[in-house]
Amino acid sequence: MGRYIIRRILWVVFVLLFITLLTYLIFFIMPPTDPAVHFAGRMPTPELIAEVRRQFGLNHPPWIQFGLFVKRIFLGDEYGWPGMGFSFVTRSALKPILLGRLIVTAQLAMGAAVVWIALGVPIGILSALKPRSAFDRAAMGFALVGVSAPAFWLGLLMLYAFWFRLRIASGTGYVP
Repeated sequence: MGRYIIRRILWVVFVLLFITLLTYLIFFIMPPTDPAVHFAGRMPTPELIAEVRRQFGLNHPPWIQFGLFVKRIFLGDEYGWPGMGFSFVTRSALKPILLGRLIVTAQLAMGAAVVWIALGVPIGILSALKPRSAFDRAAMGFALVGVSAPAFWLGLLMLYAFWFRLRIASGTGYVP
């Protein structure tokens, strides 16, 4: 049993390293242009490009860049731990931006969980009481569509149904 657990832990480490390497390749190696030029903004000066290259560690060979990339993920960077970096849109640390939206995200997730449980448990009980019935098959189809459909598409359908058609929910904005 101990050998199995060790083997699984080593496999997790391998998969995490592979995903990290793939992410690094997509964002830092594969782009056709120099990432420093892209990150520096419009019409950057050579000094600014050099500073961006130094700040991101792009002045090092690729294997050292990957090591710095992994180090920033696990040990943090100049913006704190975890190493989330900064927003290129607002030019500020990303951690406070994400933490500011965490409460709203948690409220939406909890509300969705309440609706999911309130609908799922009774429908599941009725489906279990009447196996292979029309209701059971319809409930299974509804569940498969709900699981398979992209969340943004379901969100648009819900907005259309409850805001535009039925007018029982607000379509825009967030009210705590």
